[in-house]
Amino acid sequence: MGIVRYTVANGQILAESRDGVAKRYVGDPLGSTAALVDTTGAFTDTFTYWPYGEERTRTGTTPTPFRFGGTLGYYRDDAGRTYVRARTLFPKVGRWATADPHPATDVFQATVYAKNNPIGLPDPAGLDPSTLPTWPTPEPCPGDRGPDEHGNWCGAKLGGGQRRGVGLGTLPPCDCIDAACEKHDKCLGVNSSKALRKTCHAALCAAAKACAKGGCGGPTVAPCNPKNCKDFAWKAAKVFCNPLAQTGWF
Repeated sequence: MGIVRYTVANGQILAESRDGVAKRYVGDPLGSTAALVDTTGAFTDTFTYWPYGEERTRTGTTPTPFRFGGTLGYYRDDAGRTYVRARTLFPKVGRWATADPHPATDVFQATVYAKNNPIGLPDPAGLDPSTLPTWPTPEPCPGDRGPDEHGNWCGAKLGGGQRRGVGLGTLPPCDCIDAACEKHDKCLGVNSSKALRKTCHAALCAAAKACAKGGCGGPTVAPCNPKNCKDFAWKAAKVFCNPLAQTGWF
């Protein structure tokens, strides 16, 4: 078994790094993991659930235990039991394994999950169903301050956030075109030959066209406007698919 590290904020699971492979958790309105997304913005795993947590469909093979209620910290073991801090849930029967410890709880409701309203009430503490969670609105993806800049990497003068005083390679890309720009910047390095520029430009040309045609509609690695993503992807394709760029002239 490898090493897995999770990124958590305010009790919400945001991302994981499994043996160095980073993926972001995309939650549904109830806090269940709907998808895992890699650093290019592509889906690696998707999940759907029945109301009490049984998995309805699944694609992908990432062995994450955080699935139903996963972004809220619900932990599923190999036997199908789901640990929710104070208690253990059996999704197949929609009941807790133990009674609610609060003495005032109705005996007939003591093991009922989410007051029999699993599509409206999560219970991240295992003690008291709550209203749907609300998370702080994230800051917009850096960049997009003008027609020639996007994200952390795209733009003639940007170069991995250097304009903002951050060293090259320290900021993550925010979507598929930003990831393509990151690879392009790192491909070129500080000093590049004409042959290397030709190779790097060709890769960015292909990635920009692919991103514009379908990648911008999916989840992003960080908050980013899909329209801005698509617009800039087409702009990058126009520049780097240009015959002059393809010869490495600039």
